[in-house]
Amino acid sequence: MEITKVTTIPQKWMEKSHARKYFGLDERKPYFQSLLKEFKEGQFSDGYLSPTYRVVLIDVDQFEDFLKYREERKFR
Repeated sequence: MEITKVTTIPQKWMEKSHARKYFGLDERKPYFQSLLKEFKEGQFSDGYLSPTYRVVLIDVDQFEDFLKYREERKFR
């Protein structure tokens, strides 16, 4: 007998520290910061939000697209 149905909703936005862990870059904070700078200043900038001085939110889907874009262009 099923009482309730649970629907999983994927998380679209993450705080910067959580995104760093999500992408496996927790031990490489300076590298993540340089990637983030490139991300927020380029064509993917709408995936970066900073609603307050201390809160930075990253659209994880767009950041993943950004990383794939960088991978495709790394030998050009």
